[in-house]
Amino acid sequence: MSASTVKNLHDLYLKKVDSLQGNSSFLSLEKTIKKSVDNFVFQKKRLESKMFDEAWVNALETAFPHLDKIVKNPRNFIKQEGDVVIAALAKRVSPESIAHLASHTQFIRKVNSDGSIEPEKILSVNTEEDFQIYENRFVMTLIQKVNEFVMRRYTYIMEHLDARDSEILVVHSVSQFKDITYEVDSRVKLSRPSTDVNEKKNEEILAKIKKIRGQLNYYNNSVFMKNMSNARPVRNPVQQTNLIVKHPDYKAAYKLWCFIDKYDRLGVAFNVDEVNHPFTDEYADEVYSLVLAQILTLETHLTDSDEVPAEEIKKKTILPKIRLSLEDETFLDKKFAYHEFPLYEKEVRARNLAPKTAEKIRQEESQKTADEWDETQAIEAVREHEAAIAKAEELDEAAKNAKIRKERQKQLAAWEEKVALMAKRLVETDARHAEKKKEKAASDALLREKALLAAQRKRIKSEALRDHRIDYMHLKRLSSLGLNQGKTPVPMAKNGDDEGDK
Repeated sequence: MSASTVKNLHDLYLKKVDSLQGNSSFLSLEKTIKKSVDNFVFQKKRLESKMFDEAWVNALETAFPHLDKIVKNPRNFIKQEGDVVIAALAKRVSPESIAHLASHTQFIRKVNSDGSIEPEKILSVNTEEDFQIYENRFVMTLIQKVNEFVMRRYTYIMEHLDARDSEILVVHSVSQFKDITYEVDSRVKLSRPSTDVNEKKNEEILAKIKKIRGQLNYYNNSVFMKNMSNARPVRNPVQQTNLIVKHPDYKAAYKLWCFIDKYDRLGVAFNVDEVNHPFTDEYADEVYSLVLAQILTLETHLTDSDEVPAEEIKKKTILPKIRLSLEDETFLDKKFAYHEFPLYEKEVRARNLAPKTAEKIRQEESQKTADEWDETQAIEAVREHEAAIAKAEELDEAAKNAKIRKERQKQLAAWEEKVALMAKRLVETDARHAEKKKEKAASDALLREKALLAAQRKRIKSEALRDHRIDYMHLKRLSSLGLNQGKTPVPMAKNGDDEGDK
Protein backbone atom coordinates (compact mmCIF):
# COMPACT_ATOMS: atom_id res chain seq x y z
CA MET A 1 0.00 0.00 0.00
CA SER A 2 1.46 3.32 -1.09
CA ALA A 3 1.76 6.37 1.16
CA SER A 4 -0.70 8.36 -0.99
CA THR A 5 -3.35 5.64 -0.61
CA VAL A 6 -2.93 5.64 3.18
CA LYS A 7 -3.23 9.46 3.21
CA ASN A 8 -6.45 9.37 1.18
CA LEU A 9 -7.99 6.75 3.45
CA HIS A 10 -7.04 8.81 6.50
CA ASP A 11 -8.71 11.89 5.05
CA LEU A 12 -11.90 9.92 4.35
CA TYR A 13 -11.85 8.60 7.92
CA LEU A 14 -11.51 12.11 9.34
CA LYS A 15 -14.43 13.29 7.21
CA LYS A 16 -16.54 10.46 8.64
CA VAL A 17 -15.59 11.41 12.19
CA ASP A 18 -16.29 15.10 11.52
CA SER A 19 -19.75 14.19 10.28
CA LEU A 20 -20.46 12.66 13.70
CA GLN A 21 -19.44 15.83 15.54
CA GLY A 22 -22.84 17.30 14.82
CA ASN A 23 -24.50 14.59 16.90
CA SER A 24 -24.90 15.73 20.52
CA SER A 25 -24.88 12.17 21.86
CA PHE A 26 -21.55 11.48 20.19
CA LEU A 27 -20.08 14.66 21.63
CA SER A 28 -21.37 13.80 25.10
CA LEU A 29 -19.84 10.31 25.03
CA GLU A 30 -16.56 11.66 23.69
CA LYS A 31 -16.44 14.32 26.40
CA THR A 32 -17.06 11.70 29.10
CA ILE A 33 -14.18 9.57 27.81
CA LYS A 34 -11.78 12.54 27.73
CA LYS A 35 -12.64 13.56 31.30
CA SER A 36 -11.90 10.10 32.71
CA VAL A 37 -9.02 10.20 35.19
CA ASP A 38 -7.89 6.64 34.32
CA ASN A 39 -6.68 7.38 30.81
CA PHE A 40 -3.22 7.28 29.34
CA VAL A 41 -2.00 7.39 25.78
CA PHE A 42 1.55 7.23 24.49
CA GLN A 43 3.28 6.73 21.17
CA LYS A 44 6.94 5.80 21.13
CA LYS A 45 9.50 5.49 18.34
CA ARG A 46 12.13 2.81 18.78
CA LEU A 47 15.37 2.75 16.74
CA GLU A 48 17.51 -0.38 16.94
CA SER A 49 21.14 -0.94 15.96
CA LYS A 50 23.50 -3.80 16.68
CA MET A 51 27.27 -4.14 16.94
CA PHE A 52 29.21 -7.41 16.92
CA ASP A 53 32.07 -7.74 19.40
CA GLU A 54 35.32 -8.29 17.50
CA ALA A 55 37.43 -9.13 20.58
CA TRP A 56 36.65 -12.86 20.62
CA VAL A 57 36.96 -13.08 16.82
CA ASN A 58 40.45 -11.51 16.96
CA ALA A 59 41.45 -13.83 19.82
CA LEU A 60 40.51 -16.90 17.76
CA GLU A 61 42.22 -15.59 14.60
CA THR A 62 45.40 -14.95 16.61
CA ALA A 63 45.44 -18.44 18.13
CA PHE A 64 44.46 -20.46 15.03
CA PRO A 65 47.91 -20.35 13.30
CA HIS A 66 49.40 -21.96 16.42
CA LEU A 67 46.62 -24.55 16.55
CA ASP A 68 47.32 -25.33 12.87
CA LYS A 69 50.91 -26.21 13.71
CA ILE A 70 49.88 -28.45 16.60
CA VAL A 71 47.18 -30.24 14.61
CA LYS A 72 49.47 -30.82 11.62
CA ASN A 73 52.55 -31.81 13.65
CA PRO A 74 51.56 -32.85 17.20
CA ARG A 75 54.04 -33.95 19.82
CA ASN A 76 54.10 -37.69 20.56
CA PHE A 77 55.60 -40.20 22.97
CA ILE A 78 57.44 -43.35 21.85
CA LYS A 79 55.97 -46.23 23.80
CA GLN A 80 57.87 -49.53 23.94
CA GLU A 81 56.25 -52.86 24.73
CA GLY A 82 58.29 -56.05 25.10
CA ASP A 83 57.09 -59.61 24.62
CA VAL A 84 59.08 -62.86 24.76
CA VAL A 85 58.42 -64.78 21.53
CA ILE A 86 59.95 -67.65 19.58
CA ALA A 87 63.18 -66.48 17.98
CA ALA A 88 61.94 -67.24 14.46
CA LEU A 89 58.93 -64.93 15.00
CA ALA A 90 60.90 -61.95 16.27
CA LYS A 91 60.61 -59.07 13.83
CA ARG A 92 63.49 -57.08 15.25
CA VAL A 93 66.43 -57.77 17.57
CA SER A 94 67.40 -54.72 19.62
CA PRO A 95 70.06 -54.15 22.29
CA GLU A 96 67.31 -54.68 24.87
CA SER A 97 66.71 -58.12 23.36
CA ILE A 98 70.41 -59.07 23.75
CA ALA A 99 70.51 -57.76 27.32
CA HIS A 100 67.36 -59.72 28.17
CA LEU A 101 68.80 -62.91 26.65
CA ALA A 102 72.01 -62.46 28.65
CA SER A 103 70.02 -62.33 31.89
CA HIS A 104 67.66 -65.18 30.91
CA THR A 105 69.98 -68.00 29.81
CA GLN A 106 67.12 -70.53 29.93
CA PHE A 107 66.01 -69.14 26.55
CA ILE A 108 69.37 -70.17 24.91
CA ARG A 109 69.03 -73.31 22.77
CA LYS A 110 72.69 -73.94 21.85
CA VAL A 111 76.13 -72.33 22.04
CA ASN A 112 78.23 -73.12 18.96
CA SER A 113 81.96 -73.89 18.96
CA ASP A 114 82.75 -70.50 17.41
CA GLY A 115 81.02 -68.72 20.32
CA SER A 116 77.81 -67.86 18.48
CA ILE A 117 74.47 -68.38 20.26
CA GLU A 118 71.24 -69.86 18.92
CA PRO A 119 68.30 -68.60 21.06
CA GLU A 120 65.06 -70.52 21.46
CA LYS A 121 63.09 -67.45 22.61
CA ILE A 122 63.98 -63.79 22.57
CA LEU A 123 62.51 -60.48 23.73
CA SER A 124 60.77 -58.66 20.87
CA VAL A 125 60.46 -54.92 21.53
CA ASN A 126 57.68 -53.13 19.65
CA THR A 127 57.73 -49.34 19.47
CA GLU A 128 54.52 -47.37 19.04
CA GLU A 129 53.82 -43.65 18.78
CA ASP A 130 51.44 -42.45 21.50
CA PHE A 131 49.78 -39.11 20.66
CA GLN A 132 47.50 -39.04 23.69
CA ILE A 133 49.86 -37.12 25.93
CA TYR A 134 48.50 -34.50 28.34
CA GLU A 135 49.34 -31.54 26.10
CA ASN A 136 47.54 -33.05 23.09
CA ARG A 137 44.52 -33.92 25.24
CA PHE A 138 44.54 -30.28 26.34
CA VAL A 139 44.49 -29.10 22.69
CA MET A 140 41.72 -31.61 21.84
CA THR A 141 39.58 -30.28 24.72
CA LEU A 142 40.34 -26.71 23.66
CA ILE A 143 39.07 -27.39 20.12
CA GLN A 144 35.87 -28.85 21.57
CA LYS A 145 35.44 -25.80 23.81
CA VAL A 146 36.00 -23.43 20.89
CA ASN A 147 33.41 -25.37 18.87
CA GLU A 148 30.77 -24.88 21.57
CA PHE A 149 31.88 -21.28 22.17
CA VAL A 150 31.58 -20.27 18.49
CA MET A 151 28.39 -22.27 17.81
CA ARG A 152 26.46 -20.55 20.61
CA ARG A 153 27.41 -17.08 19.46
CA TYR A 154 26.92 -17.82 15.77
CA THR A 155 23.46 -19.29 16.41
CA TYR A 156 22.41 -16.31 18.50
CA ILE A 157 23.74 -13.81 15.95
CA MET A 158 21.95 -15.55 13.07
CA GLU A 159 18.68 -15.68 15.03
CA HIS A 160 18.90 -11.97 15.87
CA LEU A 161 20.59 -10.80 12.71
CA ASP A 162 17.89 -8.34 11.60
CA ALA A 163 17.42 -5.13 13.56
CA ARG A 164 14.09 -3.33 13.10
CA ASP A 165 12.86 0.17 13.79
CA SER A 166 9.39 0.25 15.28
CA GLU A 167 6.69 2.68 16.37
CA ILE A 168 4.00 1.74 18.86
CA LEU A 169 0.76 3.37 19.97
CA VAL A 170 -0.72 2.28 23.32
CA VAL A 171 -4.12 3.41 24.55
CA HIS A 172 -5.68 2.64 27.94
CA SER A 173 -9.02 4.11 28.90
CA VAL A 174 -11.51 3.42 31.69
CA SER A 175 -14.85 5.24 31.32
CA GLN A 176 -17.94 5.26 33.56
CA PHE A 177 -21.40 5.62 32.05
CA LYS A 178 -23.90 5.56 34.98
CA ASP A 179 -23.36 2.09 36.49
CA ILE A 180 -21.51 0.64 33.49
CA THR A 181 -17.69 0.70 33.28
CA TYR A 182 -15.92 0.35 29.95
CA GLU A 183 -12.25 -0.52 29.86
CA VAL A 184 -10.39 -0.25 26.56
CA ASP A 185 -6.81 -1.38 25.96
CA SER A 186 -5.42 -0.93 22.48
CA ARG A 187 -1.93 -1.52 21.09
CA VAL A 188 -0.81 -0.89 17.53
CA LYS A 189 2.79 -1.59 16.46
CA LEU A 190 4.57 -0.77 13.20
CA SER A 191 8.03 -2.17 12.41
CA ARG A 192 10.39 -1.84 9.47
CA PRO A 193 14.01 -2.85 8.73
CA SER A 194 16.37 -0.44 10.46
CA THR A 195 19.07 1.64 8.81
CA ASP A 196 21.97 0.30 10.86
CA VAL A 197 25.12 2.47 10.66
CA ASN A 198 27.24 -0.54 11.73
CA GLU A 199 25.96 -2.80 8.95
CA LYS A 200 29.20 -2.84 6.91
CA LYS A 201 31.38 -3.53 9.93
CA ASN A 202 29.00 -6.26 11.13
CA GLU A 203 29.13 -7.95 7.72
CA GLU A 204 32.94 -8.04 7.88
CA ILE A 205 32.88 -9.59 11.35
CA LEU A 206 30.21 -12.10 10.28
CA ALA A 207 32.41 -13.13 7.33
CA LYS A 208 35.29 -13.72 9.78
CA ILE A 209 33.02 -15.83 12.00
CA LYS A 210 32.00 -17.99 9.03
CA LYS A 211 35.67 -18.44 8.14
CA ILE A 212 36.38 -19.48 11.75
CA ARG A 213 33.59 -22.08 11.56
CA GLY A 214 35.18 -23.49 8.41
CA GLN A 215 38.54 -23.73 10.17
CA LEU A 216 36.91 -25.50 13.11
CA ASN A 217 35.30 -27.95 10.71
CA TYR A 218 38.79 -28.74 9.38
CA TYR A 219 40.05 -29.33 12.93
CA ASN A 220 37.14 -31.65 13.75
CA ASN A 221 37.84 -33.84 10.69
CA SER A 222 41.64 -33.79 11.01
CA VAL A 223 43.83 -36.84 11.68
CA PHE A 224 44.80 -35.31 15.00
CA MET A 225 41.21 -35.33 16.31
CA LYS A 226 40.68 -38.88 14.99
CA ASN A 227 43.77 -40.06 16.89
CA MET A 228 42.46 -38.31 20.01
CA SER A 229 38.88 -39.58 19.68
CA ASN A 230 39.14 -41.94 22.67
CA ALA A 231 41.30 -39.64 24.81
CA ARG A 232 40.05 -38.34 28.14
CA PRO A 233 39.33 -34.57 28.09
CA VAL A 234 41.18 -32.12 30.32
CA ARG A 235 39.43 -30.26 33.13
CA ASN A 236 40.28 -27.04 34.94
CA PRO A 237 42.73 -26.23 36.37
CA VAL A 238 45.13 -26.91 33.50
CA GLN A 239 48.51 -28.31 34.54
CA GLN A 240 51.37 -25.97 33.74
CA THR A 241 53.69 -28.47 32.06
CA ASN A 242 57.00 -27.41 30.54
CA LEU A 243 55.62 -27.82 27.02
CA ILE A 244 52.57 -25.62 27.73
CA VAL A 245 54.63 -22.96 29.49
CA LYS A 246 57.62 -22.77 27.11
CA HIS A 247 56.49 -23.94 23.67
CA PRO A 248 55.03 -20.93 21.74
CA ASP A 249 52.23 -22.91 20.07
CA TYR A 250 51.00 -24.64 23.22
CA LYS A 251 51.47 -21.39 25.15
CA ALA A 252 49.16 -19.59 22.68
CA ALA A 253 46.61 -22.41 23.06
CA TYR A 254 46.65 -21.97 26.85
CA LYS A 255 46.15 -18.22 26.42
CA LEU A 256 43.07 -18.91 24.26
CA TRP A 257 41.78 -21.34 26.90
CA CYS A 258 41.99 -18.62 29.59
CA PHE A 259 40.29 -16.09 27.29
CA ILE A 260 37.33 -18.42 26.64
CA ASP A 261 36.92 -19.14 30.36
CA LYS A 262 36.77 -15.41 31.18
CA TYR A 263 34.65 -14.28 28.20
CA ASP A 264 31.02 -14.49 29.36
CA ARG A 265 29.27 -12.35 26.74
CA LEU A 266 27.35 -13.38 23.63
CA GLY A 267 29.45 -11.13 21.43
CA VAL A 268 26.70 -8.83 20.13
CA ALA A 269 25.37 -5.59 21.64
CA PHE A 270 22.05 -3.94 20.78
CA ASN A 271 21.57 -0.19 21.06
CA VAL A 272 17.98 1.01 21.40
CA ASP A 273 16.93 4.65 21.15
CA GLU A 274 13.37 5.46 22.19
CA VAL A 275 11.65 8.79 21.46
CA ASN A 276 8.18 9.77 22.71
CA HIS A 277 5.89 11.15 20.02
CA PRO A 278 4.13 14.41 20.95
CA PHE A 279 0.31 14.55 20.77
CA THR A 280 -1.49 17.51 19.23
CA ASP A 281 -5.13 18.25 20.03
CA GLU A 282 -6.25 16.93 16.65
CA TYR A 283 -4.29 13.69 17.13
CA ALA A 284 -5.72 13.21 20.64
CA ASP A 285 -9.25 13.68 19.30
CA GLU A 286 -8.62 10.94 16.72
CA VAL A 287 -7.39 8.57 19.43
CA TYR A 288 -10.39 9.14 21.68
CA SER A 289 -12.66 8.71 18.68
CA LEU A 290 -11.10 5.26 18.22
CA VAL A 291 -11.82 4.45 21.89
CA LEU A 292 -15.43 5.55 21.49
CA ALA A 293 -15.78 3.47 18.31
CA GLN A 294 -14.61 0.35 20.17
CA ILE A 295 -17.04 1.00 23.04
CA LEU A 296 -19.94 1.47 20.63
CA THR A 297 -18.98 -1.68 18.73
CA LEU A 298 -18.98 -3.75 21.93
CA GLU A 299 -22.22 -2.22 23.18
CA THR A 300 -23.94 -2.97 19.90
CA HIS A 301 -22.89 -6.61 19.81
CA LEU A 302 -23.38 -7.64 23.44
CA THR A 303 -23.98 -11.35 23.99
CA ASP A 304 -27.04 -10.62 26.15
CA SER A 305 -28.96 -9.56 23.08
CA ASP A 306 -28.32 -12.87 21.30
CA GLU A 307 -30.23 -16.06 21.92
CA VAL A 308 -27.75 -18.83 22.73
CA PRO A 309 -28.96 -22.48 22.65
CA ALA A 310 -28.60 -24.28 25.97
CA GLU A 311 -26.55 -27.16 24.54
CA GLU A 312 -23.85 -24.73 23.39
CA ILE A 313 -23.34 -23.33 26.87
CA LYS A 314 -20.22 -24.87 28.40
CA LYS A 315 -19.46 -24.83 32.08
CA LYS A 316 -15.91 -25.46 33.28
CA THR A 317 -14.35 -25.76 36.68
CA ILE A 318 -10.71 -24.74 36.64
CA LEU A 319 -8.61 -26.50 39.27
CA PRO A 320 -5.19 -24.87 39.67
CA LYS A 321 -2.19 -27.10 40.23
CA ILE A 322 1.35 -26.46 41.38
CA ARG A 323 3.80 -27.66 38.75
CA LEU A 324 7.11 -28.75 40.23
CA SER A 325 10.33 -27.70 38.55
CA LEU A 326 13.46 -29.83 38.24
CA GLU A 327 14.99 -28.02 41.23
CA ASP A 328 11.88 -28.69 43.36
CA GLU A 329 12.00 -32.41 42.55
CA THR A 330 15.74 -32.55 43.27
CA PHE A 331 15.62 -30.72 46.60
CA LEU A 332 12.13 -31.89 47.69
CA ASP A 333 11.79 -31.38 51.44
CA LYS A 334 7.97 -31.64 51.87
CA LYS A 335 7.55 -27.90 51.40
CA PHE A 336 6.45 -28.11 47.78
CA ALA A 337 4.45 -31.35 47.70
CA TYR A 338 1.06 -31.43 46.04
CA HIS A 339 -0.73 -32.44 49.24
CA GLU A 340 0.35 -29.11 50.77
CA PHE A 341 -1.88 -27.30 48.26
CA PRO A 342 -5.37 -28.89 48.37
CA LEU A 343 -7.52 -28.20 45.34
CA TYR A 344 -10.70 -26.17 45.51
CA GLU A 345 -12.80 -29.22 44.77
CA LYS A 346 -11.32 -31.09 47.73
CA GLU A 347 -12.00 -28.16 50.03
CA VAL A 348 -15.66 -28.03 48.97
CA ARG A 349 -16.02 -31.80 49.49
CA ALA A 350 -14.37 -31.52 52.90
CA ARG A 351 -16.84 -28.79 53.97
CA ASN A 352 -19.81 -30.92 52.88
CA LEU A 353 -18.65 -34.01 54.78
CA ALA A 354 -19.57 -34.75 58.37
CA PRO A 355 -16.99 -33.96 61.09
CA LYS A 356 -14.39 -36.66 61.65
CA THR A 357 -14.34 -38.76 64.77
CA ALA A 358 -11.41 -38.77 67.18
CA GLU A 359 -10.58 -42.34 66.20
CA LYS A 360 -10.55 -41.42 62.52
CA ILE A 361 -8.28 -38.45 63.21
CA ARG A 362 -5.88 -40.67 65.22
CA GLN A 363 -5.81 -43.25 62.41
CA GLU A 364 -5.05 -40.57 59.81
CA GLU A 365 -2.32 -39.08 61.98
CA SER A 366 -0.85 -42.54 62.55
CA GLN A 367 -0.96 -43.28 58.81
CA LYS A 368 0.63 -39.92 58.04
CA THR A 369 3.42 -40.64 60.55
CA ALA A 370 3.94 -44.10 59.03
CA ASP A 371 4.10 -42.65 55.52
CA GLU A 372 6.64 -40.06 56.63
CA TRP A 373 8.69 -42.82 58.28
CA ASP A 374 8.57 -44.94 55.13
CA GLU A 375 9.65 -41.94 53.06
CA THR A 376 12.52 -41.21 55.47
CA GLN A 377 13.60 -44.88 55.34
CA ALA A 378 13.51 -44.81 51.55
CA ILE A 379 15.68 -41.71 51.50
CA GLU A 380 18.14 -43.32 53.94
CA ALA A 381 18.21 -46.47 51.80
CA VAL A 382 19.05 -44.38 48.74
CA ARG A 383 21.80 -42.63 50.65
CA GLU A 384 23.24 -45.94 51.88
CA HIS A 385 23.12 -47.33 48.35
CA GLU A 386 24.95 -44.28 47.00
CA ALA A 387 27.53 -44.56 49.82
CA ALA A 388 28.05 -48.26 49.01
CA ILE A 389 28.54 -47.45 45.33
CA ALA A 390 31.02 -44.70 46.20
CA LYS A 391 32.92 -47.06 48.53
CA ALA A 392 33.00 -49.79 45.87
CA GLU A 393 34.32 -47.30 43.33
CA GLU A 394 36.95 -46.17 45.83
CA LEU A 395 38.03 -49.77 46.51
CA ASP A 396 38.14 -50.48 42.78
CA GLU A 397 40.27 -47.40 42.22
CA ALA A 398 42.58 -48.43 45.08
CA ALA A 399 42.94 -51.92 43.58
CA LYS A 400 43.75 -50.47 40.17
CA ASN A 401 46.34 -48.14 41.72
CA ALA A 402 47.88 -51.05 43.66
CA LYS A 403 48.07 -53.11 40.47
CA ILE A 404 49.71 -50.19 38.66
CA ARG A 405 52.22 -49.74 41.51
CA LYS A 406 53.02 -53.47 41.51
CA GLU A 407 53.56 -53.45 37.77
CA ARG A 408 55.79 -50.40 38.02
CA GLN A 409 57.81 -52.00 40.83
CA LYS A 410 58.22 -55.09 38.67
CA GLN A 411 59.37 -52.94 35.75
CA LEU A 412 61.74 -51.07 38.08
CA ALA A 413 63.23 -54.32 39.39
CA ALA A 414 63.74 -55.58 35.83
CA TRP A 415 65.35 -52.28 34.90
CA GLU A 416 67.66 -52.40 37.95
CA GLU A 417 68.67 -55.96 37.07
CA LYS A 418 69.34 -54.89 33.51
CA VAL A 419 71.42 -51.92 34.68
CA ALA A 420 73.39 -54.14 37.10
CA LEU A 421 74.15 -56.59 34.29
CA MET A 422 75.26 -53.79 32.01
CA ALA A 423 77.47 -52.35 34.78
CA LYS A 424 79.04 -55.80 35.34
CA ARG A 425 79.72 -56.15 31.64
CA LEU A 426 81.28 -52.71 31.56
CA VAL A 427 83.57 -53.58 34.50
CA GLU A 428 84.64 -56.80 32.78
CA THR A 429 85.26 -54.94 29.54
CA ASP A 430 87.37 -52.34 31.36
CA ALA A 431 89.38 -55.12 33.06
CA ARG A 432 90.07 -56.80 29.71
CA HIS A 433 91.13 -53.50 28.22
CA ALA A 434 93.47 -52.85 31.18
CA GLU A 435 95.04 -56.35 30.84
CA LYS A 436 95.57 -55.85 27.11
CA LYS A 437 97.07 -52.44 27.78
CA LYS A 438 99.44 -53.95 30.38
CA GLU A 439 100.53 -56.74 27.99
CA LYS A 440 101.13 -54.21 25.24
CA ALA A 441 103.24 -52.07 27.58
CA ALA A 442 105.40 -55.12 28.53
CA SER A 443 105.82 -56.04 24.87
CA ASP A 444 106.86 -52.50 24.00
CA ALA A 445 109.42 -52.50 26.86
CA LEU A 446 110.91 -55.81 25.62
CA LEU A 447 111.18 -54.44 22.10
CA ARG A 448 112.92 -51.31 23.38
CA GLU A 449 115.37 -53.46 25.40
CA LYS A 450 116.17 -55.60 22.34
CA ALA A 451 116.75 -52.47 20.29
CA LEU A 452 119.15 -51.12 22.96
CA LEU A 453 121.07 -54.44 23.05
CA ALA A 454 121.37 -54.50 19.27
CA ALA A 455 122.68 -50.94 19.27
CA GLN A 456 125.18 -51.81 22.03
CA ARG A 457 126.46 -54.87 20.11
CA LYS A 458 126.81 -52.81 16.98
CA ARG A 459 128.81 -50.17 18.83
CA ILE A 460 131.14 -52.84 20.41
CA LYS A 461 131.70 -54.48 17.03
CA SER A 462 132.53 -51.12 15.50
CA GLU A 463 135.09 -50.37 18.25
CA ALA A 464 136.68 -53.85 17.93
CA LEU A 465 136.97 -53.43 14.17
CA ARG A 466 138.65 -50.05 14.60
CA ASP A 467 141.16 -51.49 17.12
CA HIS A 468 141.91 -54.42 14.80
CA ARG A 469 142.64 -52.08 11.93
CA ILE A 470 144.98 -50.02 14.09
CA ASP A 471 146.86 -53.16 15.15
CA TYR A 472 147.04 -54.36 11.54
CA MET A 473 148.48 -51.09 10.34
CA HIS A 474 151.00 -51.07 13.18
CA LEU A 475 152.14 -54.64 12.48
CA LYS A 476 152.41 -53.91 8.80
CA ARG A 477 154.59 -50.90 9.48
CA LEU A 478 156.80 -52.94 11.81
CA SER A 479 157.03 -55.67 9.17
CA SER A 480 158.20 -53.19 6.61
CA LEU A 481 160.88 -52.05 9.04
CA GLY A 482 161.86 -55.66 9.91
CA LEU A 483 160.92 -55.21 13.49
CA ASN A 484 157.87 -57.55 13.72
CA GLN A 485 160.10 -60.49 14.73
CA GLY A 486 158.50 -62.91 12.35
CA LYS A 487 154.87 -62.01 13.17
CA THR A 488 152.59 -62.11 10.17
CA PRO A 489 149.82 -59.52 10.09
CA VAL A 490 146.26 -60.92 10.06
CA PRO A 491 144.16 -59.78 7.10
CA MET A 492 141.42 -57.30 8.04
CA ALA A 493 137.86 -58.51 7.82
CA LYS A 494 135.60 -56.80 5.32
CA ASN A 495 132.40 -54.85 6.13
CA GLY A 496 132.78 -55.58 9.84
CA ASP A 497 131.22 -59.04 9.62
CA ASP A 498 131.74 -61.98 11.92
CA GLU A 499 135.14 -62.91 10.33
CA GLY A 500 136.79 -60.01 12.09
CA ASP A 501 135.52 -61.31 15.38
CA LYS A 502 136.90 -64.70 14.66
